[in-house]
Amino acid sequence: MYLHGTLVETLFFEFGFVIPNSTNTWEQTIVADKDNIIPAEILSGNLICETTFFSNEVPIHKSKYKIYYD
Repeated sequence: MYLHGTLVETLFFEFGFVIPNSTNTWEQTIVADKDNIIPAEILSGNLICETTFFSNEVPIHKSKYKIYYD
């Protein structure tokens, strides 16, 4: 997670072997530290989530998206 271009949080998730040509789903619940939440007014439009998927050590997909709050 990048806020104003600065890395503010990194999360690592690891899952094992995936059968080729199969369909898989994955769900993760992350509980926030309620005492240190940055207000939505600061985050909205300034927070970028970057996700990279690896096969062993080789990156195979990277996506970035900007988060906005209503």
